[in-house]
Amino acid sequence: MVDISTFGEIASKGGAFIDTRGRASLHVPRNQMGEDRERLVGITRCALMAAVLSLLSLVAIPLPISPVPFTLQSVGVYVAAGLLGPRWGTAAVAVYLLVGVAGLPVFAGGEAGVGVLLGPKGGYLMAFLPAAFLVGLASRQLRDSRGSPKSVGLLVAGLMGAAVVIYALGAGWLAMVTGLGATQAIVVGVVPFVPGDAVKLVAAAILIPAVARARRAARS
Repeated sequence: MVDISTFGEIASKGGAFIDTRGRASLHVPRNQMGEDRERLVGITRCALMAAVLSLLSLVAIPLPISPVPFTLQSVGVYVAAGLLGPRWGTAAVAVYLLVGVAGLPVFAGGEAGVGVLLGPKGGYLMAFLPAAFLVGLASRQLRDSRGSPKSVGLLVAGLMGAAVVIYALGAGWLAMVTGLGATQAIVVGVVPFVPGDAVKLVAAAILIPAVARARRAARS
């Protein structure tokens, strides 16, 4: 005779078993279902933000003194990381870069291919990965709290740090690829972008907390 309590013990731990009538049964623990759902939501949001970043990249304004155009890419990186966090935000940027390298025209001005990463713009693109991770870390407390001044201040600090990372890696790679000196690389690869990037930082600092508040309100 089969002890029914044994089945209960097996089910409580999760697993498959055959009941007294020979029917197979599968028990999926609730925590596993929650993890699967969270992973699916993360993947969906990651794909969505990669698509948004691709669209923002199409806005490219050539600058006469720089081989690098002014784009809205960085604000897309900031918002993706600020809303998704360091893991999924960085993943969204990685997906965007991989799609562009694979040949889809998602880089600035509709460019594509590995040649873009090896050219003057490559340093800025690759810098999006550490920049996204940094903003994601800085926004973690903002997502967990109710938008306290301290959490917003951390977000602003993270955004500014991310901009510095993009400038440093972007201008450094620009100098190496074009043979420019450090001063020249800063003049053509940093200075022209500072005013516009300041506006993008302000926009991200406003948008990310606003969306976070809306999401908390929707859950409550």
